[in-house]
Amino acid sequence: MADPTGARTTNGVDKVAFPVLLGSVDDPDDGLIGFYLDGSDPFGTFHAVGPGSGGTEPARTIDTVAMSIADALTASTCLIDPRCPMHATTGYLPTQSMQIPTEMFRDAVARMAVTFLTAPILVARTSDPKPGSIALPRLLPGRQAGNWLFVDMAVDASGTQSHEATPVVALDTKQLFSKASYQLKDGWLSLQGFEE
Repeated sequence: MADPTGARTTNGVDKVAFPVLLGSVDDPDDGLIGFYLDGSDPFGTFHAVGPGSGGTEPARTIDTVAMSIADALTASTCLIDPRCPMHATTGYLPTQSMQIPTEMFRDAVARMAVTFLTAPILVARTSDPKPGSIALPRLLPGRQAGNWLFVDMAVDASGTQSHEATPVVALDTKQLFSKASYQLKDGWLSLQGFEE
């Protein structure tokens, strides 16, 4: 029976809540790691896409996010790998994918470095293989592209501390203790420029 006012009737279909599954464990190209649902307690529960530590079940399920046409927008704060798209699957509509444009994160990723505490190392004072470099054994992961640096603290004449980054080169083990004096150094190993 038609509405006498001429208004379109939906019989409540616009209020049916459909589950929306964010991310995909099965798709290696999906960049979503997990998300928080914005609401009364926006950072209360982290909904992980994959299993948590210790083999626990993922915190997100098929009904973690449910939306209807009549509802207000559902906002979430997502932790993602910006190089990969994020997918949303409903089972009723085609899977949707969203991705951050490369221009928005390329420069930031290029400036990132992974740093590891190294304490202490034995460094030659003289006869460096290359001026301005530090020779270390080939214990660094050789298959990882990028530049290894040794970062340590330097103190100038006024007592001001600053970080010094020195390139790392392979140590020639044949000349390990030949005519050079050595010192112990505390610092960090830093890998930069590792982006594919």
